[in-house]
Amino acid sequence: MSDIKLHEDHLEHRANLLRQRLTRTLEELDRRRRSAQQMVSVKTQAQRHPEVLLAGGALAMLAIGGGILAAVLGIRGREERLRKERVAALQRMWWQPQYVARKKRGVLASIGRGVIVSVSVSAGAWGLRKAARYALLTAAQRYQIAPGRVPLALPEGEVVPRHEVMDGPPSHDED
Repeated sequence: MSDIKLHEDHLEHRANLLRQRLTRTLEELDRRRRSAQQMVSVKTQAQRHPEVLLAGGALAMLAIGGGILAAVLGIRGREERLRKERVAALQRMWWQPQYVARKKRGVLASIGRGVIVSVSVSAGAWGLRKAARYALLTAAQRYQIAPGRVPLALPEGEVVPRHEVMDGPPSHDED
């Protein structure tokens, strides 16, 4: 009888230890979740690092001011610059006429360039669309696990049983 009582006490002690360990693990996960939420929160980051926000605003204002200044100076000196460029073009035409105009491309070269550009743009858009769709999928959809059956964590060596995995890929829309 005492062996049974000793065994029950041992099991109860082990269960208490496992509960404590699970509680600590859950508290740590909760702490990490809160920390991760704060890391991606714009409001929290702005409160933590106001100097970076101010420096970014000042840099943006300087860039805008520099652009306006460059535009004003460019408009002021435009006529004089055009006059100088025209004189230089006339001198170049007189002394080196072979460098005045570019040679025209052939028809096949123009068609080939157009085809290559259109195929490249289409392939790039297709790749970006696929990447955006993948980024928007949930973990269950990525790994094709049936909703409601996603385990929080599996013990080492265990896998999700086959009957819990969906048969086909998720069908959001056609590709």
